[in-house]
Amino acid sequence: GDVWSELPKVEGQIRASDINPEYWLQDSTYAGQVTLEGRFSGSGWYPQQTPWSYEVSTENARFMDQLIKQFTASGSISRENASLNSQLRVREGEMNLKANARNLTTIPAYSFNLNMHRFDFTSLAGIPNFTTAINGSVSGEGKGTGLESMQLHSTVQIDSSLINGSLLSKLAAEMRLQDSVIVVDSASLKSAIAEGGFHLRMNMLRPYVTSNELGLDLKLKDVGALAPLSGANELQTTGN
Repeated sequence: GDVWSELPKVEGQIRASDINPEYWLQDSTYAGQVTLEGRFSGSGWYPQQTPWSYEVSTENARFMDQLIKQFTASGSISRENASLNSQLRVREGEMNLKANARNLTTIPAYSFNLNMHRFDFTSLAGIPNFTTAINGSVSGEGKGTGLESMQLHSTVQIDSSLINGSLLSKLAAEMRLQDSVIVVDSASLKSAIAEGGFHLRMNMLRPYVTSNELGLDLKLKDVGALAPLSGANELQTTGN
């Protein structure tokens, strides 16, 4: 298009080869080798009323000593709105995230949906001798920025998953955040490790006030699967 027009057409490509995140983050934990490719296009000198679209991808990258089979992210961005559609594949697992944000210059509103299939979070967290295979979803919507003004409602649904080899049959919970207070009502858990329910009320800005409450109604079963998290070789429970 005409570069001197009111809304010139802009497009470009980016390629970055053999990036080591350890160097940029100044932390050897994040050592790896990543090659990124990206594209962007839109109208105007920068994203304003007319959104720009973007794509970023990498394949067979290494990060935190893990092979990232594939990572892709695409969406659009303007002065007021943004969207994201991403996929991450690590080992045999996959995670997909869709998110949207609106009213970015005033009171932002947002929504998201995260889906997981056999995803191993611990592979990216660098936890040795501990694996997960999570199937489920986390979704939510809210508005505002900062704990004082943010409002958020989120739902977690996980089923037929594995925690270090132990079956997690079901985890269901709803969370609300308003006026800096997080509330979780009647979450339920059914697994080979523990079974029961719990609830929570926590003021994130005032953690020591008496109105904060955590209620647990859990029957511990085989907690041995959690031993690597405590640095122990074995965990056991006793009592009724």
